[in-house]
Amino acid sequence: TLLGHSNITAIFGITELPTADYQFQNNLHSSVGNPPDLTNVASGNGFITDLVDGVSRPVYHFAQGSSVALYPADGVIPTNLYTAVLLFRLDATSGWRRLLDVKNPPSDLGLYALNGTLNFYSTGHGGSNPFSPSNYVQVVLTRDASSNVVAYLNGVQQFSFVDTANLAVLSGSPQTLRFFKDDGSEDAPGAIARI
Repeated sequence: TLLGHSNITAIFGITELPTADYQFQNNLHSSVGNPPDLTNVASGNGFITDLVDGVSRPVYHFAQGSSVALYPADGVIPTNLYTAVLLFRLDATSGWRRLLDVKNPPSDLGLYALNGTLNFYSTGHGGSNPFSPSNYVQVVLTRDASSNVVAYLNGVQQFSFVDTANLAVLSGSPQTLRFFKDDGSEDAPGAIARI
């Protein structure tokens, strides 16, 4: 789910509607708004049925070095004010594993899992609650109008920092959100249930 604001209460179902909501019901379309469909990055992706929070449902399985992107992201969310909510599993969590890249062309900056804990490279800010391979988790990254960047894992805040260097600001032309695909080899296979 992508929100064009950083009202954190909205991600927990209290107020505003998202600007995009990809639920992977055997397609890459958003169930709200009119944003572009997600696009495949590389190959080896496809829909499978998986157990998510005790419910059997379609999810989008991606291979290592592959995944999906929102391309272009221009107009879907502002470059500097957004909330991204990801419901996913990774098949491996050891080392660095890319979760979200907001730069185009791709860069090392962005949200990762480092041995299963959330980390925003290269700020030195990271969480302390690890998640396990093959288990679905909800990760939230938000950036507000005061440049505060906050990350949550399953509803628990993991880190926050003031983004004076605009590391979490979308950049590039066109703007692109790349999910789970690294610019090198720091990614893992897994499955996405919702963005």
